[in-house]
Amino acid sequence: MIFRVALAELRKARFKKRFWVLFIVMGVLVPLLQVLAAYFITRSVDGSSLDGGGNVSSAIAQNAATAFSLTRNFLGAALPFFILPIAAITGSFLIGEERGFKMWKVILVAQPNRPGVLTGKFLAGVTLLSMLILAAAVSSAVIGFLANLLLFQVPLQGDWGTLLPLLLLQCLVVAAPLALSMLLSSLIASPAMSLIGTVLLPSILEGIALLSISSQLNQVTPLNAPFQALKIQNLLQEIPRYFLTRNLNLGTGFAGSSASGGLFGGGGGGFGGGGNNPFNNLVSFSWSEIGWSVMVSAVYAAAFALLFWLAWRRRDVLD
Repeated sequence: MIFRVALAELRKARFKKRFWVLFIVMGVLVPLLQVLAAYFITRSVDGSSLDGGGNVSSAIAQNAATAFSLTRNFLGAALPFFILPIAAITGSFLIGEERGFKMWKVILVAQPNRPGVLTGKFLAGVTLLSMLILAAAVSSAVIGFLANLLLFQVPLQGDWGTLLPLLLLQCLVVAAPLALSMLLSSLIASPAMSLIGTVLLPSILEGIALLSISSQLNQVTPLNAPFQALKIQNLLQEIPRYFLTRNLNLGTGFAGSSASGGLFGGGGGGFGGGGNNPFNNLVSFSWSEIGWSVMVSAVYAAAFALLFWLAWRRRDVLD
């Protein structure tokens, strides 16, 4: 029954223009804009004193106009801006739209197994978001391959062995904002307010948490001032590790480290050797941090899913 509900929701989603628009924006317009920007920049510096014998043009093309670079940039730079909005739109489609058309009483009469219906909808939401992310990534890769073949002709290279697992893990992490969106769509009658809440509420609550750190200051004296500053500094470094928004974007560190390596290191004609990379201390990537982010996101997803189920335990259904 769960899979029947999920398949029904996926069939229904095929005819929703919002998901096609999201795919076109993420998977077509964003990579095309990067390719056009790279093309005009490389044409501007080509043959000039700024080109450095073709190194600058090659580095720009490799970091903004190949299959690997466009896919990497989508995961690490574009998707962080879209992940909460697409989760909010999907959750509103699965829960809020039924509420808007007053369909819940019909659905739960036809399918009295309430846990099965809700689980099927959640499974459909995760599948739909995963398909949207993977389709946009594939589209970015295709556009990058064609752009490099027709315009740039730079060597093809990239750490696909790291990028592909990150994409798959990102598809799992979206379960957390999706569960939040479904929860808010269950509690808030207005679809617009549930959308805004999903996008803004995590950042607002996290900002309040950061501001509350200042209340941890005890009475400051000349003797304990350095220790108080160290305490606040440690809290500011530790507490954000538990924030939802910080752990949703798995590819940011990988995109930054690989892009800076290509521009300034041995990634295909940069500005110098790996020791000359000025961004080494600004971007970092490690699988231990990825594992932490996945674990934190899973805890948030479980918490939101539990609250979502508790909101639906009452006997009456949402109007």
